[in-house]
Amino acid sequence: MHALSTIYRGYGLDPERQELRFRLGVDRRGNPLDPSSQGSLQPDILRVVHQDGFQTHLVDLQELPAASDEIKRHLAQGHCVLTLIRRRQNGNLHWVVMQGIEQEEVRVYDSLAEKPYGEPLPDFLVNHILSAVLITPGNGDVPSNIWRDHLRGIKEMRKTQERMKETKQQ
Repeated sequence: MHALSTIYRGYGLDPERQELRFRLGVDRRGNPLDPSSQGSLQPDILRVVHQDGFQTHLVDLQELPAASDEIKRHLAQGHCVLTLIRRRQNGNLHWVVMQGIEQEEVRVYDSLAEKPYGEPLPDFLVNHILSAVLITPGNGDVPSNIWRDHLRGIKEMRKTQERMKETKQQ
């Protein structure tokens, strides 16, 4: 919710007015049997951002260097990337925002850090990023479809689980 709130503020939207916390369902468990599964999940994120008029593209992280090129191009155009990472400190999953790139270093906005920090994209992409959602303001030509968004989110969750097996905690 914090990462998405950062993106909304960047585009002039008030996260509280948009009721992001309620609409994302961050206080409910994603898996009823797992008490640690609270937080924002891809199906909910895609549904909410599309309802609010944004467009998204899910980066295929298996396709390197194409994934890196897509992210660089998106950031160079001044847009944000909503990014699910495995934190170095404890291996926990955490959403951050990448915005801006200089040479091979991306600027990361993280609700757990006092200020933005830089990450070398090649290492970050290979060893820490589990899911990357390119977000741009929409122009109203693609209507929101709750079922399509939910299905895309479920597929991305499965890819995230596969990627977690590949990217061991550093």
